[in-house]
Amino acid sequence: MAQQKVGWHMTRGWAQALVDGQGDPEPGQGVVRREGAKVVATANVDGRLCSVSGICPHLGGILTWNAAEQSWDCPLHGSRFDTDGQVLEGFATRGLA
Repeated sequence: MAQQKVGWHMTRGWAQALVDGQGDPEPGQGVVRREGAKVVATANVDGRLCSVSGICPHLGGILTWNAAEQSWDCPLHGSRFDTDGQVLEGFATRGLA
């Protein structure tokens, strides 16, 4: 069951990330989108836009924005990153590029 859930999150995340056209996020929000060939995660926090890779370095999952914690979270295994891409917790051993 857990493997199916991880597979579902992986497939859903990549399908959504390959869609163009999302604008900049509203204050306190984050979006993941494709910019050319890259998947980019952009958050609007404290009046500044922060962009990092939208792909978790642990298993390649597409990140989601956690508005309550203002962090990027990987739904596959729970790694979390701050808006500048530094690891906060989880299985990831390096930050986001």
